[in-house]
Amino acid sequence: MGIATYDSAVHFYSLRSPTAQPQMLVMSDTQDVFAPNSGKLLMELEQHRDALKALLEALPEMWAANRVNDNCAGAAIEVGPGTGRERPSRSGQRGTRGGQRSWR
Repeated sequence: MGIATYDSAVHFYSLRSPTAQPQMLVMSDTQDVFAPNSGKLLMELEQHRDALKALLEALPEMWAANRVNDNCAGAAIEVGPGTGRERPSRSGQRGTRGGQRSWR
């Protein structure tokens, strides 16, 4: 299972372990969108059930003050977790772009 939100950017949520706090990975380039690979975007539901539930319950409050009117739903759908579309870095290795921040 994977979770993403969007406004003018696509926000992926990564859980490195069942007890870790989720991290938000922000993909602001929606013209050349790809899935970041610096975090675990797909999680086993049974293993991460409590953390995923807590994240889903917290999302409305996290975004309640968001006043961004832009919408990149198409980009979010195009790169949804599990599509396997990752952007190669210049050295030929898979790379990431965008920001990263912890969720609380």
